[in-house]
Amino acid sequence: MALHTQHEFVGSIDRYSYDWQLISKNGWAQLDTPEDAHYLGYWGNPSKLAIVAYVEGDQYITKCDTREEWEAEILNLGTMYGSVRADAGWNNPELQAEFSFLEVTNA
Repeated sequence: MALHTQHEFVGSIDRYSYDWQLISKNGWAQLDTPEDAHYLGYWGNPSKLAIVAYVEGDQYITKCDTREEWEAEILNLGTMYGSVRADAGWNNPELQAEFSFLEVTNA
């Protein structure tokens, strides 16, 4: 098992650009934390076992080798920020179900 993270400075765009590009497209869901703001956001994709983070102009793409590793990375966001939940967008129950492991930890 291993995590593979790529970092890139993307400049003065904001997290809402990622919302439009990723949410509910190709299996991406927004990962909501209490700290979300125009300069901070997270998104997860269960089929790609990937997490995208936008943090103050920096983009991080983390790819995991296993489903367990991917879930652990998302749960770690909950530990860092106090909670995390997935928002798969409107009328996308199949994708939302991929994040059911969060319902146990956020209950």
